[in-house]
Amino acid sequence: MPYVVGLLLASIGFFLALNHLRQPLGVYYDVVAVIMVVGGTGAVAVMTLPWQSMREMFHAFQIFLGFKRTDEKMLVSSCLQFITSAPSLTSAVGGLPGNVLRDGDELISLGFNSQKIQEILETRIGESFDRLHKINNALRGLAKYPPAFGLMGTVLGLVSLMRAVSAGLEARQTGVQMAVALTATLYGLVVANLFVSPAGEILLKIILDEKRMAEIALRAVLLKVDRANPLEAQEVLNSFVSERNRVSVIQVESAGKAAA
Repeated sequence: MPYVVGLLLASIGFFLALNHLRQPLGVYYDVVAVIMVVGGTGAVAVMTLPWQSMREMFHAFQIFLGFKRTDEKMLVSSCLQFITSAPSLTSAVGGLPGNVLRDGDELISLGFNSQKIQEILETRIGESFDRLHKINNALRGLAKYPPAFGLMGTVLGLVSLMRAVSAGLEARQTGVQMAVALTATLYGLVVANLFVSPAGEILLKIILDEKRMAEIALRAVLLKVDRANPLEAQEVLNSFVSERNRVSVIQVESAGKAAA
């Protein structure tokens, strides 16, 4: 949602600038600029993104759009249910935290001790984080290419302009053709600084948050292995979240009974 608001504010600023300059939007449209910037950036994305991690890329895209984001309060509530309920309730939690709870439940049922469970789950969290981080690094690295392709589009436009000037282009048209050529540079800067680079920064924050919540889920698994009493589990898990997202065992049990 903040990303959409940011794009809206940028669009408003752009249109206000056009209004101040008394320029119609159509003068900034150029087919060569679109082909060079969008096509070139897409080609580099095909070459550099880790397509072998397609599942993780799809998951990263989902959490970026907000479809797979894990709510902090819901996670703590689900962890308390996981610890206190006879059948473990983990289906409500998605993403990496949900995987940790489900894997932890399976390891507990197989009789692994606390130390071994912690080692296994920490390794799985680390590996999942590394795969998502690799995708994020590739996306952030992609941000340096749109300006370069925009410059290439500008060079193509200037080459065409110079040929037209040598062929006898009117002086009045020279400035127009140069302005069109510079549009490609504008496209490159917009794509890099308003889309690709912010997307990488936002995705990095989301991935780090996902890892933090996976560690909360890991702590819930260890609390269950140690047979911690509900009040102890409540206080331990609430220590990881902000005050407004803390939950109580009484609320969780009431919600569980209502759902039943």
